Amino acid sequence: MQSIHAPNTLSNAARFLNSVCPGYTELEENFHYSLEDKSVPLSTKEIGWPISNRQNGQNGQNGQSINPHSKLVLEKEYLNISRPPLGQLESTTYVSLPLHLVTEFKKMVNTCERAQEGNMYIGANVNPLTPDPFRNINLNPGAISTIIETKTEFQSRNPFKKANTTTTNIEGYKDLTNIEGYKDLTNIEGYKDLTNIEGYKDLTKCSDITILAWNNKFSSCGKLLVSSHVNVLNIFGLDETSNLVYTKKKHQKQGGDGGKSMEVLVETPLLRLKFEDTSIITSQCAFVSNGETIIVLGFHSGDIMIIKPQILKLKSFDLKVTKSEASLEAVGVSVVALVHHPKYEFLIIAGYTNGEVLILNPFGIEDLTQYRKSIKEKNPNVTIFRMHDLSPIGDAKDDVKLLAHFKISHKAITAITSTMTIENVRDAGLQPFLLAIASADGFVRFIDLMFTFRIEENRSSGTTSMVTDIISNYFNTGITHIMFSHDYKFFCISGRGDLIEVFKMSYYDVDGLLRKSDRQQGRSRSGTINSRTSGANAAEGPPRAQTQQQQNQYHNHHHHHNHNHFSFPPIIKCIEIVCRIKGHANIVNSVQFMKDNGDSQSTYKIVSCGGDGKIFVWEFDYKALPKVKKQQQQQQQQLQQQQRQQQQTSVHPTSHRARESRRSMCERKSSVQILLHSPSPASNIQGRTAQRRNKSEDPIHKNQSLATPSLVKKSANLASILSNDENSKQEDAIEVAASLYKKLQDIRNRKNVQKVFLQYGTIISPIVNDKLVPSIGIPLVTMDLSSIIPDGKINNVMIDNWSLWCFCKNGDLFKYKIV
Repeated sequence: MQSIHAPNTLSNAARFLNSVCPGYTELEENFHYSLEDKSVPLSTKEIGWPISNRQNGQNGQNGQSINPHSKLVLEKEYLNISRPPLGQLESTTYVSLPLHLVTEFKKMVNTCERAQEGNMYIGANVNPLTPDPFRNINLNPGAISTIIETKTEFQSRNPFKKANTTTTNIEGYKDLTNIEGYKDLTNIEGYKDLTNIEGYKDLTKCSDITILAWNNKFSSCGKLLVSSHVNVLNIFGLDETSNLVYTKKKHQKQGGDGGKSMEVLVETPLLRLKFEDTSIITSQCAFVSNGETIIVLGFHSGDIMIIKPQILKLKSFDLKVTKSEASLEAVGVSVVALVHHPKYEFLIIAGYTNGEVLILNPFGIEDLTQYRKSIKEKNPNVTIFRMHDLSPIGDAKDDVKLLAHFKISHKAITAITSTMTIENVRDAGLQPFLLAIASADGFVRFIDLMFTFRIEENRSSGTTSMVTDIISNYFNTGITHIMFSHDYKFFCISGRGDLIEVFKMSYYDVDGLLRKSDRQQGRSRSGTINSRTSGANAAEGPPRAQTQQQQNQYHNHHHHHNHNHFSFPPIIKCIEIVCRIKGHANIVNSVQFMKDNGDSQSTYKIVSCGGDGKIFVWEFDYKALPKVKKQQQQQQQQLQQQQRQQQQTSVHPTSHRARESRRSMCERKSSVQILLHSPSPASNIQGRTAQRRNKSEDPIHKNQSLATPSLVKKSANLASILSNDENSKQEDAIEVAASLYKKLQDIRNRKNVQKVFLQYGTIISPIVNDKLVPSIGIPLVTMDLSSIIPDGKINNVMIDNWSLWCFCKNGDLFKYKIV
């Protein structure tokens, strides 16, 4: 590799052998590097891209659609996010190093006489028995990067915030500052600055934070690249086509004062912050609200910080509630997530390394110094220390800062996702209110916020748990990422095993059950919102194949419907595995659903990346996938096989063989057969008759005592209540709906005998044998970047209409252009 810039060139290989993080003596700028053509295979430089992820008219001519059969072209230059020298609390077991340092070390080894001895590698002289100060080395995040758009549909509920539109251009508008007698509100006695009321501090006055760079040109950037590495936060500006806009050329001398001056490329950030040396950023998320960028950071110390870079303000949450005096191990924030809630501005969900979860209201004014952790409720699935009503039909607690605090696992929380994402804001009644929390123990817990309705009053009854479902990955260990599809109908799990598992989510259409006498369209016979022939399917959102006019009609219809009626969110009816995707040879770090304008309604695309240096794009059509075989047939076959083995052992007692444990794909023998499926068949495939539901199979129709006297009468009563006087009778309607939610959950508990039930109504789905589940083995797109990523660790992938970004753990950012 021929680098544009080679700072601090090492004269010998000793520094590489004596440290796991060599070459860093100080925090440097973020430099661009170039790739050598010889070191990059042709299959990595250009890759076919048969995906049409652009709308008509975007970057096209005369409004014509872009050719879906495009290709990805790797840019010759890439950006490296610089890191500071190795800190005292960082992991000494393994540090992911960038490409330019690894290449420099390889050149030294090739010229060394001891290269043939085999003991020349980075960190060779470091004692492997030395305790790692980071302790949780598997949670060492390295560089964390993401891209956000400055123009977003998320609207703030804060009435004091400025709107996106400027009123100075409206006809007839007068500037109040030019009117005679105008008074400045800030000069009026008793005026209070709203930023101080919210508890934000000025970044320039924080002694433990250093502002290394700041440029107030956020409004001129169409997108922002937010990247953190160890204790340094960078925000870079991008244009609408995802190109870096503040790249500058500099001249720097190499090898001291007498060295040659070289021209280097430096990426100037809009904002660069350096926190104190003992800080480690372990999690990060960002979004834009009404044109204002908001960044939330989680630290190794357990603290959470909100930063508003445009006005240089921050708010810090020094949360000591997760720490135990008896434990000597540091409790850090392993993951943070942001969710939209109709009762609050936004909520922060933080998962910790000790298995605890906090839900924070950043605008609360509660003093947490007086809060003491005490058990309010405990069952085998969750231990609750504090839980307020977080349902959309409950009352808001605007002054409360800590809305929920509970322990859900004995191992670290590794991933959190929700159906209430800020990027996909919908009406409260049109989406489930679910939180999915994954941990290192291999389980995913689903929390339905509808069952937190008046949880403090109903805690003594203990009939329904807010943890409604628990599922596991196949290897039952080390989940790294989880994700809902855009329509919430599918759910993906990835982790330390090399599998990606896809689950189908079915829901009870509670609003349809309560209003079936008031609905114009028919409801699914099963009471779900997953049926493609059901009128209630509109609750999932407009189909992807609709035109913009049809989508506008849909939103106008639902806006009118929600204006006149109060909608009740759906709840989980069933979670069933659909398929397992096999292709990675190492840990799968990230998985996300990808939108394709050419897909049918039943076709989905999934993008995955992992520790093997590869990025895959998978495609599946759930209507075309084979049906998962029943467990009963497998049990009968196992019983017959056991009988045969008993007969054989009676003749040959020593021929009995112990059960073989589960192994990942890279450990299995090559003789294992995998069902190949890619790409999916045409979009006009009709649904199988096996997928159609029978009335006798549904518990609502099968048990008439549940359907006729209770649900039907209550729904009829609720319809009459809402039609007569919605405002005065809304409390009665909520009471009826709350009882219906509990009854539907009771139906689930008695429905399927194959489920394993624990107390309080939590459903634990069994792990389905791999031989019974369809497998997908051939990806739609394969990207092998192992030649330019030394350790192969890819943290995340971002795809937009013009480019594909590959974010590596070592700080290298590679970019593909879609041409």
